[in-house]
Amino acid sequence: MTRGQPVADLIALDGPEAFVGRTPIVAGTDGFVLTRSLRKYAARGDNIAKIVGTAPLPQRRGYLLED
Repeated sequence: MTRGQPVADLIALDGPEAFVGRTPIVAGTDGFVLTRSLRKYAARGDNIAKIVGTAPLPQRRGYLLED
């Protein structure tokens, strides 16, 4: 997986674009997918996937494998 590569599509569930409008969710770093959610729907703030890379991300600190 490379930074900027699509990981998932966020599909609008209401409004004029319901079930048609899509927003790509992209990888924030280079690496490989360690885990991904198997749920069909995700709520705001849910994890979609965890990507493991070699470069530290400045916004991420502490124990990163579990929430």
